[in-house]
Amino acid sequence: AFLSMARPAAEGAGWSRQPVSWDELSEAVKPLLEPFIDPQRLLVKREDGTLEVAHETLFRSWVRLRGWLDENAEGLYLRNEIRGEAQKWDDAEANSKAEYLWSGGRLARAQELRHGGVLTLDKLDAAFIDASVRAERAAAEAKEAARQRELAAQKQRRNIFAGGFVVSLALAIVAGLFYFQAENQRKLAVEQRKL
Repeated sequence: AFLSMARPAAEGAGWSRQPVSWDELSEAVKPLLEPFIDPQRLLVKREDGTLEVAHETLFRSWVRLRGWLDENAEGLYLRNEIRGEAQKWDDAEANSKAEYLWSGGRLARAQELRHGGVLTLDKLDAAFIDASVRAERAAAEAKEAARQRELAAQKQRRNIFAGGFVVSLALAIVAGLFYFQAENQRKLAVEQRKL
């Protein structure tokens, strides 16, 4: 939970406070945090229902917390990036929302960290990642459908070519038979004249 309340400070200058909505915290975590909520202790609960670290000096002076932050830095940086992109996506017009969605390696890494429990997301961030996953799946399905159509078209062209070849071969055989028969009749007529 403490990791949720930190975000990377500008230009690698450590960590800064990140407010977290009390309502979005897990019910299992809330009883563990309640004893620490007091401006003189570790956490402050604001009137708007957000919870944050009481003093940023905790990020520098609490060695264990600093270690946790450093161990989970990638997830925290990624979560910070997701928050910014999710807000842009949410603010965008309906017809341009798709431009903000993630795909590829960045989305895969976000999902990996999310499912591994390293990355905790609020509702908007989770909706953004879920929409990105759906869009990537839809794009993959559309690509696969296009590939299947192309394969079907190639098969149809091969069948047409094969059919044309068979018909041409059959015509050539029939023409050859007619020619052979006509040639035999001509030879037979020549021999009968000779006789």
